[in-house]
Amino acid sequence: MKDGNGDEIIIKVGRRLAITESKLIDWYEGYSSRNDNSCAEGKWSEWVELAKAILEKDKVKKEKELAGVETKKMSDISFLVGLKFEIREYNEFDDDTLKEMEYHNKRIDSIIKKITGAKK
Repeated sequence: MKDGNGDEIIIKVGRRLAITESKLIDWYEGYSSRNDNSCAEGKWSEWVELAKAILEKDKVKKEKELAGVETKKMSDISFLVGLKFEIREYNEFDDDTLKEMEYHNKRIDSIIKKITGAKK
Protein backbone atom coordinates (compact mmCIF):
# COMPACT_ATOMS: atom_id res chain seq x y z
CA MET A 1 0.00 0.00 0.00
CA LYS A 2 1.31 3.48 -0.83
CA ASP A 3 0.53 6.99 0.40
CA GLY A 4 -0.37 9.98 -1.81
CA ASN A 5 3.33 10.62 -2.55
CA GLY A 6 3.98 7.05 -3.64
CA ASP A 7 5.92 6.16 -0.48
CA GLU A 8 5.37 2.68 0.91
CA ILE A 9 3.10 2.38 3.96
CA ILE A 10 4.99 -0.15 6.07
CA ILE A 11 2.88 -0.16 9.24
CA LYS A 12 -0.78 0.81 9.60
CA VAL A 13 -2.71 0.99 12.85
CA GLY A 14 -6.31 2.18 13.02
CA ARG A 15 -7.75 4.54 10.39
CA ARG A 16 -5.46 7.55 10.85
CA LEU A 17 -2.15 6.19 12.04
CA ALA A 18 0.54 4.74 9.81
CA ILE A 19 4.26 4.94 9.05
CA THR A 20 5.60 5.44 5.54
CA GLU A 21 9.06 4.66 4.22
CA SER A 22 10.65 6.81 1.55
CA LYS A 23 11.73 5.04 -1.65
CA LEU A 24 14.79 7.25 -2.03
CA ILE A 25 16.30 7.50 1.45
CA ASP A 26 16.19 5.70 4.78
CA TRP A 27 13.48 8.03 6.12
CA TYR A 28 10.20 7.33 7.86
CA GLU A 29 7.30 9.59 8.77
CA GLY A 30 3.85 9.44 10.24
CA TYR A 31 0.95 9.21 7.82
CA SER A 32 -2.82 9.40 8.03
CA SER A 33 -4.43 7.17 5.42
CA ARG A 34 -7.84 8.64 6.20
CA ASN A 35 -6.70 12.22 5.59
CA ASP A 36 -3.96 11.34 3.03
CA ASN A 37 -1.38 13.54 4.77
CA SER A 38 1.34 13.40 7.40
CA CYS A 39 -0.97 14.36 10.27
CA ALA A 40 -1.04 10.94 11.88
CA GLU A 41 -3.38 10.69 14.83
CA GLY A 42 -4.96 8.02 16.93
CA LYS A 43 -5.89 6.75 20.36
CA TRP A 44 -3.17 6.09 22.91
CA SER A 45 -3.64 2.36 22.48
CA GLU A 46 -3.08 2.72 18.73
CA TRP A 47 0.18 4.61 19.32
CA VAL A 48 1.28 1.82 21.66
CA GLU A 49 0.34 -0.74 19.00
CA LEU A 50 2.30 1.28 16.43
CA ALA A 51 5.36 1.37 18.70
CA LYS A 52 5.19 -2.41 19.17
CA ALA A 53 4.85 -2.90 15.39
CA ILE A 54 7.90 -0.68 14.77
CA LEU A 55 9.97 -2.69 17.25
CA GLU A 56 8.83 -5.98 15.69
CA LYS A 57 9.63 -4.72 12.17
CA ASP A 58 13.08 -3.63 13.36
CA LYS A 59 13.66 -7.06 14.94
CA VAL A 60 12.70 -8.83 11.69
CA LYS A 61 14.95 -6.49 9.69
CA LYS A 62 17.91 -7.24 11.97
CA GLU A 63 17.24 -10.99 11.78
CA LYS A 64 17.26 -10.81 7.96
CA GLU A 65 20.53 -8.88 8.01
CA LEU A 66 22.03 -11.44 10.39
CA ALA A 67 20.81 -14.30 8.19
CA GLY A 68 22.59 -12.67 5.24
CA VAL A 69 25.81 -12.51 7.24
CA GLU A 70 25.43 -16.15 8.29
CA THR A 71 24.86 -17.19 4.66
CA LYS A 72 28.05 -15.34 3.66
CA LYS A 73 29.94 -17.07 6.48
CA MET A 74 28.76 -20.49 5.32
CA SER A 75 29.75 -19.66 1.74
CA ASP A 76 33.23 -18.60 2.90
CA ILE A 77 33.61 -21.75 5.01
CA SER A 78 32.54 -23.98 2.10
CA PHE A 79 35.11 -22.30 -0.15
CA LEU A 80 37.89 -22.70 2.42
CA VAL A 81 37.07 -26.34 3.14
CA GLY A 82 37.02 -27.02 -0.61
CA LEU A 83 40.38 -25.31 -0.97
CA LYS A 84 41.78 -27.39 1.86
CA PHE A 85 40.62 -30.67 0.33
CA GLU A 86 41.96 -29.56 -3.04
CA ILE A 87 45.41 -29.06 -1.50
CA ARG A 88 45.25 -32.52 0.11
CA GLU A 89 44.68 -34.18 -3.27
CA TYR A 90 48.22 -33.32 -4.31
CA ASN A 91 50.45 -35.63 -2.32
CA GLU A 92 53.24 -36.32 -4.80
CA PHE A 93 55.49 -33.50 -3.59
CA ASP A 94 58.77 -33.24 -1.74
CA ASP A 95 58.81 -32.77 2.04
CA ASP A 96 59.27 -28.99 1.89
CA THR A 97 56.24 -28.56 -0.36
CA LEU A 98 54.14 -30.84 1.87
CA LYS A 99 55.21 -28.83 4.94
CA GLU A 100 54.19 -25.62 3.20
CA MET A 101 50.83 -27.14 2.29
CA GLU A 102 50.31 -28.22 5.89
CA TYR A 103 51.14 -24.67 6.99
CA HIS A 104 48.44 -23.34 4.61
CA ASN A 105 45.94 -25.92 5.86
CA LYS A 106 46.55 -24.69 9.40
CA ARG A 107 46.01 -21.10 8.24
CA ILE A 108 42.74 -22.14 6.58
CA ASP A 109 41.66 -23.85 9.83
CA SER A 110 42.50 -20.65 11.71
CA ILE A 111 40.42 -18.53 9.31
CA ILE A 112 37.48 -20.94 9.61
CA LYS A 113 37.68 -20.67 13.43
CA LYS A 114 37.64 -16.88 13.18
CA ILE A 115 34.61 -16.93 10.87
CA THR A 116 32.67 -19.36 13.08
CA GLY A 117 33.82 -17.86 16.37
CA ALA A 118 35.12 -21.27 17.51
CA LYS A 119 37.61 -21.34 20.36
CA LYS A 120 41.15 -22.58 19.72
